[in-house]
Amino acid sequence: MKPDIVITGLDRSGTTLMHLLVRYGFFDVDITDGEAAALETDVVCAYPHLCSKKTYDLMKMEKIIDELNAKIIWMVRDPRDCIVSKAAMNDFRQYWQRPIDLEKKLGGVRTLFENGGLSCLDGSVCIVKFEHLLIDPDGVQDELSFFLSLDKALPFSKCHRRFCEAKMKDGGKYICKLNGIRPLDASTTSKWWHPEHDEMWEDIYDDESQRNIILELTRLFNYEQDDKWFDRHIDGVMRRLEEEE
Repeated sequence: MKPDIVITGLDRSGTTLMHLLVRYGFFDVDITDGEAAALETDVVCAYPHLCSKKTYDLMKMEKIIDELNAKIIWMVRDPRDCIVSKAAMNDFRQYWQRPIDLEKKLGGVRTLFENGGLSCLDGSVCIVKFEHLLIDPDGVQDELSFFLSLDKALPFSKCHRRFCEAKMKDGGKYICKLNGIRPLDASTTSKWWHPEHDEMWEDIYDDESQRNIILELTRLFNYEQDDKWFDRHIDGVMRRLEEEE
């Protein structure tokens, strides 16, 4: 069976969380064992629906819709919080040492926004903002229930109780990618400006390619209208770092 529900988005944008929410929040859906490219997935499934998840599928949405007739959930999160989450997972520098990987994903996002691709995908793609999911998980579930034509099983707001029961073939390692198991809580958003991340932002300031990627993503996803926030933030970062010396 090939997936008819596909979850994608940039790294640390909530794709793993949504993958598990779909599994426990709706009836008649099974999920792939961790990351799985939609176009390359064909597995035995005892349920009417199969949901896959892969960040790279962000660049293949049109092809996935054409070939699989799938519904796509595109997770979007403030890019600044994405990199903070990466830092929390102890792989921030590894992430940024893959500029080709990032540039490809950014290119896919840019193409959709610049060429009117989003309007062409209308009806097949549901964009879910991570921040909205944390603020109103059950409201997001209602929207997805309509979009996917699925009946709700367990409210998204209570699904964390079931996550530990996710038994993956890799011995449960997949669940660890959640960066903690807890109730959905909006207080975990907008942490990028906290002083504990100053050194990370200093690294970004010193690397023009990193800086340009963050600036463009914040504009594309409409988290900022311009780049003035970066100068203001860096001024505070440098001032605090100087005071610590």
